[in-house]
Amino acid sequence: MKNVYTVKQVNSYIKNMFTQDFMLNRIYVKGEVSNLKYHTSGIYIFH
Repeated sequence: MKNVYTVKQVNSYIKNMFTQDFMLNRIYVKGEVSNLKYHTSGIYIFH
């Protein structure tokens, strides 16, 4: 049986990895956002 996790659980796990690991603690990530759409209701949606 596959384990099912919420997005919050996965984010918390990854955050803890970066916080506790000496090497990961010093990494900065630079990137871009793609597939971001502005909805007429005034919100932004990632596709």
